[in-house]
Order: sequence, then C-alpha cells, then structure tokens
Amino acid sequence: MSNSSISFYETVLRLQENSLLFEVLELDNQAKIIILQHGGRIIGPFFNGSKSILWMHPAWSSASAWNKFLADKNWNLGGERVWIAPEIQFCIEDRSNPAQSYTLPKAMDPADYLLNRPKSHTIQLCTNMVLDTYNYTSLQQQLTIERTISSAVNPLHQFRSFEKLHEEINYCGYSHTIDLKAQPSRPAIISETWDIMQIRQGGTIILPLAGTPPFGWYYRPKSNSYMHREDSVTTITMHPENLFKLGIPAVYCSGRVGYLHYDEDSTGWSLLIRSFFVNPSGTYSEEPFDSPGDCGYAFHVYNSGDAANHFGEIECQGEAIGTGSEKNQSSDKMLTWFFQGDLSNLFEIASILLQIPEKQLRTIWPQ
Repeated sequence: MSNSSISFYETVLRLQENSLLFEVLELDNQAKIIILQHGGRIIGPFFNGSKSILWMHPAWSSASAWNKFLADKNWNLGGERVWIAPEIQFCIEDRSNPAQSYTLPKAMDPADYLLNRPKSHTIQLCTNMVLDTYNYTSLQQQLTIERTISSAVNPLHQFRSFEKLHEEINYCGYSHTIDLKAQPSRPAIISETWDIMQIRQGGTIILPLAGTPPFGWYYRPKSNSYMHREDSVTTITMHPENLFKLGIPAVYCSGRVGYLHYDEDSTGWSLLIRSFFVNPSGTYSEEPFDSPGDCGYAFHVYNSGDAANHFGEIECQGEAIGTGSEKNQSSDKMLTWFFQGDLSNLFEIASILLQIPEKQLRTIWPQ
C-alpha cells in the first residue's frame, strides 16, 4: 500500500465524498493537476489515464481509510504544499527537544484558504495567518499569503531541433507564484515562504551545484552511500526508510533540480525538473535545530524514514521578510516541468535543462 500511486478518478472521488472544495487545472497533453482548498495542496499531475506523479498518501485509495485520515486531522496529504519558515520559530517550542515539542499550527496547515478561479487557466489560493513564535521571540506574526497557479509551456518549445523529441515524450508543467506579506503595523518578525513538494521514494535527485557546498544537516543518514558527488554535480538516491534532511546554501544553488523516477506499475520513467529563483544577496532564515545562527539555506532535500509512507521532499525557500531583511513582503516564483517517456530522451532533456554536459551526466546517471 505504501508504494501505491493514486489516480485522478480516485482523488476526485475522495474529495467529492467529503464535500472538499477543489479546482482542476488543465495542463499540456491532457494532463491535470488538482488544487485543494483544504491545506492549499497541489495534487498530481495526472497524465491522461495515469496515476499521480507526485507522492500521495495511500489513504486516498480507500474511502474508509480516507475518512479516518481526515477524522484524525492528518496533515500529510501529499502533493505540493506551502508552509512558513523558519521551522524553529513557528513549529518548535523547545529547541533542545524538537521532536517532543513540535506542533504544526492549524493556521499554517490546513490554514483557511479561499480558492478561486479568476481566469480559466489560473487558480488562486489566499489566506491570512496569525502564528505564535518561539525561541527567537514570543510575539505573534500576522501574514497574508496569495498563491497563483497556472499552466507552464514546455521550456524547449522554441527549439525546432527538438520537434522530434516533443513527439516522443509526454510533457506538462505549471507555474506557482507565492506572495507573502506581513502586516506593517505589527513587529517585524523574520518569515519566509517554504514550498514543499513530496516525491515518491526510489528515484534519484540530480543537483547541479557550484563547487562543493557545506551542507546543513537536520537529520544525518545512517550512511553516505546514497550520495554521489562529481565536480559540480551531486546525486542523491532516495532509498526507502533512510531518514535524512540537508540544506544547501543559496550561494551554491543553481536554481534547478531534477528528480528521475521509475514506476513499473504505472507511469514508467518520469523526470521532474524544478526551476526556482535564488538570490544570494537575500536573507534565508531556515536553520538546523541544533545549530543556532547557521542559516542561508535556499534549498533542502528531505527523505522520510517512515516505513509505511515512502516519500521524499524537494523544499524551496523563499527570500525572508521581517527582521534583518528590510522587507515586509516578498514574491517567489517556481516552475515545475514533468516529462515522461524513454530514458534516453529524458537523459537528453536533463542534460539541457540542468546544464550538465552529457559526458558528465552519464557518469552519475542511475542505471
């Protein structure tokens, strides 16, 4: 059950059974994503007749399991979500004991989103949050979040030399803009967008990085066999049940990350590429639990050690507002491109969009 993937039909059925509001956004090649009011989740994408590419909680597959899931107020639906960082300020009351003092604010998730469709190909989510703070301050932070999701054109669409490649692969993609604003009349408390995309374990993350970055460790893995570094490329294999989380400093980030995954039961080979803006001149406030002041991380990789739910996470941080940032609002935009098809074609696409020479990519490409 933990490795199951969920179909578009099953997803819609669960939502309708529980009268949960949602919108369906059409993407290229008859693909779809579902945007939920509950938790502000982006679920999918679903290519025509296929299962979700992103991870979804297995409870989606059963009416009884889903009803229990909701009754238990479980937040871990799957897909893509937006939280607010730094985690140590909004979710952890006692820094010396993070696991036992962790509380996810309801104002953050499921939040109280308004869901609307201003245009046929655009979905918006809006909410106001009042969040308690810990460790840095004991004040309250009042924030407004406005999110805009729309279809994204194939990034290779203007290159005629790739017309044959367009015919041989399935593509879809979407753009996600997150506008974060603090109340100017309130104290300036540091806050930043924290976009989290849940992926199915078993694949390989491909990170083009400048140099050899010093990682920020939140959870260290049992061994380093999951990671391979060569020149300016790092690959991370998302082995099931291997718990770890690491942060990458903004100054080393390229603003692109890839994830290659094979699903023998449904989608076959799929390649996810996320493009996000990184500003080393900006402020990134997220920091490991046991390292006060160790910040500046613009991107994180998390791999769950949960034996029942096999997921990893690609986490993009937005620029901070509030204390030390000299800003009280920010706007962060992310593009996510999905490709399905033959492995050799995905290899070519990854080489171009991740800007990794083919020769180098072949040495680290999973076999």
